[in-house]
Amino acid sequence: MGCQLQVRHDYDPTQSRTFAKEVQVGWLTVAMSKAQLVYIVSQNSPDNSSQEFNCQTWVGAVPERLCGSGYLLQDDCTKGVNGMVDATMEAEDEP
Repeated sequence: MGCQLQVRHDYDPTQSRTFAKEVQVGWLTVAMSKAQLVYIVSQNSPDNSSQEFNCQTWVGAVPERLCGSGYLLQDDCTKGVNGMVDATMEAEDEP
């Protein structure tokens, strides 16, 4: 099964049985709406058959897009991506 963007209202992902780890990325430099965030995140979709742009690289690209759009500082982007890589390395494989 591949990954895809799912937008849910009033949902706390930390309550999911598949939630692995929360990663602190940083603080937004400018306020944004949920619709703006969804727009930025959905600009590219993961290619689940590709090693070049799979789920992990797609998620890692989100802070880069936020930084490029002026919503996130570069240091926070780097810290967030590094935290996500660390979380991925710590994660157990799904059955």
